[in-house]
This record gives sequence, structure tokens and C-alpha cells, in this order.
Amino acid sequence: MPDQRRLLRGLWWLLTCLLLAELGVRIATYVEYRRPLQRHPEIAKKLEESTVASNVLTFDAALNPKRFPVRVFGVHGSDAQPTWTTFAQYPPEGFAMPPRHEAAQPGVVRIAFVGGSTTYDGYPKHVAKLLDARFGPGRTEVLNLGVPSSNGFTTLLLMQRFLPRWKPHIVVYYEAFNDLYYGHAMNLAGIESLRHPGNPDTSVFPALQPTRGLWSLLPHSSRTRELAELPWFHEGIWAQPIENDWAMARLGWQLGFDFYVATFAAPDYPRLTAAELDFYDTNLRYLWPLLGGLQHYAADLAESNRRIRDFARLSGAPLIDVAAVLRGGAGLFKDNCHLQETGKQLQAQAVEKALEPRIAALLAAGALPPQPRPAAVPAPALPHPATPLLAQHPLDGTCVQGPCPDDTCLVPAGPARLGYSAAILASRVQPLVTAGIGWYDPQWFEDDGPETTVNVSAFCIDRREVPTEALQRCTAANRCAPYHEAATDTPAVLVTADDAARLCTFRGGRLPTECEWEKAARGPAGRLLPWGDAPWTGSQANFCGHECAFGGSIRTADRFGNAAPSGSFPGASPYGAIDMAGNLWEWTADTFTDDLHTRTAGGSDPLIVPRPGSDQGLRPLLRGGSFASYGHILERRNAEGLPDVPVASRGVRCAYDFGTVHKRLPARR
Repeated sequence: MPDQRRLLRGLWWLLTCLLLAELGVRIATYVEYRRPLQRHPEIAKKLEESTVASNVLTFDAALNPKRFPVRVFGVHGSDAQPTWTTFAQYPPEGFAMPPRHEAAQPGVVRIAFVGGSTTYDGYPKHVAKLLDARFGPGRTEVLNLGVPSSNGFTTLLLMQRFLPRWKPHIVVYYEAFNDLYYGHAMNLAGIESLRHPGNPDTSVFPALQPTRGLWSLLPHSSRTRELAELPWFHEGIWAQPIENDWAMARLGWQLGFDFYVATFAAPDYPRLTAAELDFYDTNLRYLWPLLGGLQHYAADLAESNRRIRDFARLSGAPLIDVAAVLRGGAGLFKDNCHLQETGKQLQAQAVEKALEPRIAALLAAGALPPQPRPAAVPAPALPHPATPLLAQHPLDGTCVQGPCPDDTCLVPAGPARLGYSAAILASRVQPLVTAGIGWYDPQWFEDDGPETTVNVSAFCIDRREVPTEALQRCTAANRCAPYHEAATDTPAVLVTADDAARLCTFRGGRLPTECEWEKAARGPAGRLLPWGDAPWTGSQANFCGHECAFGGSIRTADRFGNAAPSGSFPGASPYGAIDMAGNLWEWTADTFTDDLHTRTAGGSDPLIVPRPGSDQGLRPLLRGGSFASYGHILERRNAEGLPDVPVASRGVRCAYDFGTVHKRLPARR
């Protein structure tokens, strides 16, 4: 009995200590929360009025503009009571400075500024005044097409919708803060979705908590740490914004306007006082918690600007290096995303100076409307051979040319096995991935099943990925957009699906459908890997192994940190195509849909296409993995930009057919 009393007394004291510790931690965190806000009442006021910290964002919401609300300020003449809409339904009058006329006036240079709220209530109006002073009133027309709360992805959607109508001569894109913020949010969304599978409404904006108890001091699960350390989650913060920049530049190339990209200016931190530094740090920590503190934000911003400069160099887009020009302390900036009038004027001066030579040239030439490049004309089908196409193939890696063009391989008509059955995923794929990277998540392969059979007509496919020399010839003929950094002995880099389609058309072919690509890679029996079902050793293909910056568990020394010359690895598909796993990702003609296998089962020559009227946000499909991919997941179907698809890792191999009529199936969204 005394022992029981001592035990109960001990439990009572333990519980009391835990409760007191919980209360103490909550009081301490509340004091920590309030102290900086008391020093900066303007931030406290903004925090009280803001709902940004309790929004819900998922991958689907971020990629689907119809579910992404945005405020349309001033539509009814009052910023105090904004109207809510979506990016997909954004009204033209919602822009700060929409065009006065649908078409640009003769002899007038039209300049469109795009971006987020830093553009919406920022510098374009000052640029307009400077241009009027320089060239005279009415010689230029400035459009401010910035949208509050948008990022690079949503800006691209608006450009795709409005710029073909309004035909500007020059487009200037300025963004960073929202791209960083939403990039971090999507990164956390990915981690949270894997931690809590099946929960479609994972809240990734951590709500600001005035008090946090003992539980918040405990470390996250080890699995979360492992996820956070995976390279594609970190790279994911940067990949999507830069991919959007590439898509915007390609849109400019297609429509004939000049696309300028600008770096994002920030306070010159060494020139700020301690009080000013505290202001910015508090702003970030409590109003924009996903960005962390000032030190993290400054590092992220510097890295973002570095990547923008790299993009400008590779794409040939003119760079307005605002970050290198604007310097100043608190007088230049109001907070971490909106400039003061002084800052807006200084930024306008930097932008106007960069635009001035091009505007002068356009005016001297009469400011003719931009001329869109014509769409690629599909190539005619190959003539039917005089003798029947090969009925049987050795399926031993031999490339049978038959009636196909030079350096292509014949893929005979017949059934193709697509995807993986649940038994194959459990018995072969899961052990392979687990042995390679330490753990396995079934969601990675949800889009790769169930296994099904599809009939595919005979076609020819390039034996190797299209070489850089072919892209250079296409660019010289003004049929392809350039990419300015590629070794001539390696496959061509095609940064968008349109780039790849244009190059294939130039060569007399087309993009293969996903079913055609998978049959050419895996054969009619559906091999696990193009070269067979033997255990993966890492010597058959160029992937992210020992030479990779972040490495892989298969420590093969394949000698290549980037794309390798074609034929550097022995792993051939059943029909003789090389590098169908690793080296470069390869574009297909299909739009990504997660129900490909059930939609196409038992059919013939399917092609997944955007649903009419809803093509925005749908992603083309890449297959095969690259030098930047973990070898253990090269087999995955992969939509554009997810998760390890840097621009330099994208290529193509073209298909050539004998009159195939594809069954067009609308993608599901």
C-alpha cells in the first residue's frame, strides 16, 4: 500500500511538473511572439488583418488556376472592398493599367509589365512617365498586367491568355518574393502529403501561434527529416519558378515579342541599422513564416537571382539586373515585398534605361506589330513499304531499320504492355527502391498502374536521342528556339514540349505518344528496364550516381555529371533504341493524366490531349529519367517539372509512322 501511494504521488508530481513546464513554455513563446510586434506596431496591424498564415495549399490547388483565388483590387473603385476571382477567370479590367485599345496603335511601342503585387502597385507608372519624357507622349504604351498574390506559374497562365490578344512588343517580368514563398509552400506540401497520405487538404501555411507548448519543441519525425534532405525537395523550391521563366520566354519567341527578365531587388543589408534589420526580420518571421528569418530569406533571394541570371544567359532573354543596380537602406523599401515610391522611381529608372535602346529601334522601324512564328506543320506519313512490315522481331536489342529513316528503329505493330501490376510493384519495384534510397512510398508509382495492354500500330523511332547538331540546324532555319549551352557531341536540350515538337517536325517526324514510347522502351512483354529484368547495377545508363552532387546509393562511376554522348552506355531496349533510361528525359505527345492505363486499356493508338477549353495548367509528359535522376526511379511516368527535371536534362527522340490515326482522349483534371 505505501508503495502504491509513493507511485501515485510520483505520478502526480510528474504530471504537475509537465503542466508547469507546458505553461512556462507557452508563456515564454508568447513573450517571444509579442516582443518584436510591440517594437513594430505596423507589422502587428498587418498581421491582425492578414489571413495569409491560415491558407490551405496543395499541389493540385497550386497547379489548378480555377481553385486559386486572387483579389481584384479597384474593379469597383475601392481597394477596401476587393472582388475575389480566379486566375482562370481574371477580368481584363482587373489589371492596374490595361490596354486602352485591343490592338496596339500604329507606330506605338506597347510594353507589358507582368508579375505579382510588386508590379501591380509598383514601378510601371513611373516607367510610363520616363518614356513619355524620353520619346514624347503617345509614342509608347505601358500596360501594367501585374496581379496581387500571383507567382511565376499564374503569371504564365495570364500571359498565355492575354498576350496573344494584346500583342505587346516587349514584356518585362519581375518576380521573386511570391515564387520563393509558394515554392517553400509546395515543398512543405510535398512533405506533408507523404507524412499524411490521403489527406487532400494538408495545411502547409503554418498558422502563427502566439503560444506553443512542449510538443512543438520535439523534433519532427525522422522520416520528415529524410524527406527534407532529398535533393528534389530542395530543388523543387527553385525548379518551378525557373521553368515558368523558360515557358514565358518560349511564349515570347512564338508570338514575336521581346521577353525581358529582371532580378529582384532587396535592401542592402549592410547599410541597414539594427532597428531596420529587426523590422525586416520580424516581418519575415511573423508575417511570412515560410520564408524563415532575414538570413534565410537573403540567401534564398540571392540564389533565386543567380538562377535568373543563368536563365537569361541560356535563353538569350535580355536581363534587367535590378538587384545589381538598386542599393539602399530603409528609405528604399517599405517591407519585403512592396517598394516605397522612392524605390519604385529608382527601379523605373533602371528598367527604362535597359529598355530605351530597344524601344528606339522599334520606333525607328515603325513599331510594326510583332509577327508570330507559324506553327509547325505536321510531317507527312512515311510511304507504306512494298513488302509487309516485319511481323516478328528478335527483341534482343537489334535495331531493325526496315523501311524506316536512317538511324531509326522499326517497332512492329502489336500489343504493348503498359504500367506495372500491384504484384510487380510489391515484389520487384519496392525492394529495388528501398535498397537504393532507404525507403519507398507507394504514391511515387500510383500513376504507373494498373498494368494494361494497348494495341500500337507500326512506327519508327530514333535509335538515339536527337543530337544537338539537329537543333542547331533547326535554329539556323528559324524553326526552333535556341538553347545557348549544349555540347555538340551530346543530345539536344529541348526545354519545352513545343520545342521538342518543332524539332521533330523539322526532322520529318513527330513526338511519340506515351504508349509508343513505352513500347519502344520496354517491348511487348513490358520489361522492368529497357535492357531487361536483371538487377540494377548502375552501369547500363547515365543517371545520378557517384558523380552526382548529392549522390546515390549505387556508387557507380559513370564519368558523366551531365548528359553523355549517345552510345556511351550499353543498355539498349528490345528494339535497339539506346539511352531510353537515363541521360536525358524525353518528351512525349501526351498530356499528363493519372488514369492513363484505365482509360486506354484494350484500345488502339491512344493519345491523351487537353480537354477543350481547359488546357491551361495541364502538363506534357516526360519519360525515361536523366543524368539528374535517381537510378531507382527511372521507370516512373513524370509530368513536366516533377520532381527532378531541370531544364538541361530534357531531350527528345522522334517517331515516324505509316499513317497512324490516333484515338484522342481528353485528359482528366
